[in-house]
Amino acid sequence: MKLFKKSLALITALSVSAVALLSGCGSTSEISSTEPSGTEAVTEAVTEATAAPDYTGTISPLLYKAEGKNGNTMYLFGTIHVGDNRNDQIVNSLCDELQSCDALAVEFDSVEYEGNLEGQMATMKTFLLTDGTTVKDHLRSDLYDKCVSYLTDAGNYNSMYDVYKPGFWDMLLSQTAVQQSDYSPDYGVDGMLTRKAYEFEKEVLSFESAQFQVEMFAGFSDELVNLQIESFFETKDDYNYDLKALYDAWTVGDEEKILENLEGEGIDSSDEELTPEQEKLVEDYQKTMTYDRNKKMGEKAVSYLESGKNVFVAVGTAHIIGDTGIVEYLKDKGYKVEKAAI
Repeated sequence: MKLFKKSLALITALSVSAVALLSGCGSTSEISSTEPSGTEAVTEAVTEATAAPDYTGTISPLLYKAEGKNGNTMYLFGTIHVGDNRNDQIVNSLCDELQSCDALAVEFDSVEYEGNLEGQMATMKTFLLTDGTTVKDHLRSDLYDKCVSYLTDAGNYNSMYDVYKPGFWDMLLSQTAVQQSDYSPDYGVDGMLTRKAYEFEKEVLSFESAQFQVEMFAGFSDELVNLQIESFFETKDDYNYDLKALYDAWTVGDEEKILENLEGEGIDSSDEELTPEQEKLVEDYQKTMTYDRNKKMGEKAVSYLESGKNVFVAVGTAHIIGDTGIVEYLKDKGYKVEKAAI
């Protein structure tokens, strides 16, 4: 069980802008006059159980360079959706590559989304239960009680959340865990690079949309979300440690360690085993969250290369590396892709 949630939390950090989806919709103090939307910053960082690996090498996340058949260039940068002030240095070090390109391609334009209240409300309405049920009809009673207690202690609970689908609650738990960690979504690299692109007057392209990502979370089955939330409470005390290990590996471009964290390797084998039914749920989750999206992103990356434009791609690292990542997809399509120095 612990294996699943550890890898799940890290996949989220490197795969979707989930925190940005909720953060862009205001604070819980606004709920009384609008649809339920987002949360406030909460308590100080949690205490780490043990010290995560400490990287002292040069800050150099993974960056790749692909050559188009028309002589154009595509940079492929694997992002992380949270971080600390090290990300200022990283983003500044990428400015030359970004300025050399015609466009920036991200998962979705978070800057445009943050300024689009109508769009925010439309996406959040996707989470509303419209069949007369409440979340209590979809979550196990013990898990619902744990959620309410945890979110209340963090200052993030509002009773109106009860009319939201379980997927919203899972996202809200993850956002709260981030807010209580040593890291901040304000340092999400995708958003930072998008703001730079606007500053440089570059075109901003989107592989997906905020609506797509919300529909993905809203569409997860009750069985899967109950498993996610159960596992969250089993492992939440380790979240800061796990995120630190991943973030440290990401800042120095340690691809092997990043993949180990994403795949849950190195976790105590004495942890409870998943049942065959639970394993199927996890496989379906990983397929939806990562593998299927990687293929679609790979296809769109090819279209960008074929357009003749120079494009800087910045999406979650889980979509860039690994056997199903964009880098391997482009290589399989015959494009030359090599690592580039930052």
